[in-house]
Amino acid sequence: MSMRIRSGAIGSVIAALVSAAILLLAATVASLSTANADTIGTDPSSTATATATATATATDPVTPTDTVTPTPTDTATATPTPTDTVSPTPTDSASPTETPTPTPTPTPVPPGWQTQSFALADGRTYFARVPVCAPVDSTECAAYLGKKRQVLLFAHGYNGVEDATTAQQFLDMFGATRKTQNDTIFVYGVSKDGLRAWNADLCCTFESSAGVDDVTYLVNVSRDVATRTAINAARVGVFGWSNGGMLALKADCARPDVFDFGTSWAGTWVGPCGKSGVHVMQMHGSADTTVPVTGGRTYVADHWIDVPPAANLGAQLAKGNNFPLTVYSGQTHQPNATMIALQLTWAFANLKG
Repeated sequence: MSMRIRSGAIGSVIAALVSAAILLLAATVASLSTANADTIGTDPSSTATATATATATATDPVTPTDTVTPTPTDTATATPTPTDTVSPTPTDSASPTETPTPTPTPTPVPPGWQTQSFALADGRTYFARVPVCAPVDSTECAAYLGKKRQVLLFAHGYNGVEDATTAQQFLDMFGATRKTQNDTIFVYGVSKDGLRAWNADLCCTFESSAGVDDVTYLVNVSRDVATRTAINAARVGVFGWSNGGMLALKADCARPDVFDFGTSWAGTWVGPCGKSGVHVMQMHGSADTTVPVTGGRTYVADHWIDVPPAANLGAQLAKGNNFPLTVYSGQTHQPNATMIALQLTWAFANLKG
């Protein structure tokens, strides 16, 4: 069994071994010296004793000691100090350059006309037959669209239809009268809140008249058209039939500064109409029983009203103002194509600008 010896014991053992080796070496040296030395004067007995002693000392067996097994020491496992892994700083990947989307080339549109719906700032709307052409910056289109045109606003009769199809039919019919000249923008009015009637005082919004200012509406329409296409602001007029004719007369009597004229078929108005610059014209059928040319009590739009004679308005005009009245024999309340053509012919001939 092996024995573990502390480091102090190990030193004692080593010292003993060293001492024994020295003694052995000394004995060997002494023996060699004796063998080679002169024997004169030497006591043979002392030499023998010394030799014997040295021999005895050299031959004492050394008791073997247990092999010292060194105490193993725990090997200190060095725990590596963790180091932060340095992540490479990401670099912005160069985004592929986007190919710009080319601006589509507008489809060429030859000079012509198109009926469109427009809205005013207050929400009311109107239809207008306006000039169109593309591309607008071409020489041809710039000249066509830049031409200043006269404007005629139309007000339909009581309960008139106000959808886009009807508006286009009327505007195309009106436009055909100026096909050669291409000089007139026609507008189809739309009543407030779908009343399909105009506030011309004696007729025909009745209980719904509060807040309905159709003269201001027509003024706003004429100004809005001017923001959308070139117009001749000195040549703007209003024409209409029946209830719309009443509004046309009222509009020119109230705002001669905006409207060149107001012309009516089968409509009359009570006035007042004394401002300077008024230019109104009335056309009436002698057989009209809805709004009689001579005036009187009549039933219109589910209401009894008293209409003045058609000649009434002329008596109210300021000196120098114009008021032609034409009565067509046998004509009823509803206009026909001939009456429409005559009304427009007068309108174009009497635009002041």
